[in-house]
Amino acid sequence: MKIVSLILLFLLSGCDSSIQSIAHKDIAFSGKKVEIKQADPLSYSLLKKALSELDIELENSNFKIVVENRVYANSCNNALIKATSNTQFDGMLLLELYKDEIKIKSVFIDYRGNLGVGEYKKLAKKLLK
Repeated sequence: MKIVSLILLFLLSGCDSSIQSIAHKDIAFSGKKVEIKQADPLSYSLLKKALSELDIELENSNFKIVVENRVYANSCNNALIKATSNTQFDGMLLLELYKDEIKIKSVFIDYRGNLGVGEYKKLAKKLLK
């Protein structure tokens, strides 16, 4: 299942700036508490603020978010898009939701420039709905 998820993530991670979502398990987010399990310091700070704006509390919880900010160094790393377009992105922001160590959902977006609270808020909102 993990390999299938990674293949889907790769296939859907073209240079498209819309939010992409993959449901791994049919488990809904419940409550208003979540932990940030893994994130670089800047991502942690921005996600913390975004969650606060969504009235989600950062506390010990069965629900955990993992953040990954993949920087492409000003070029898209999807081979198909590189071959067919000159569209370039600076990176991809990925949020994953877990419940008791089981991955529930992944959301991601390609981006240009610097990330702000707005991008984290959009992804968190989609992740937790």
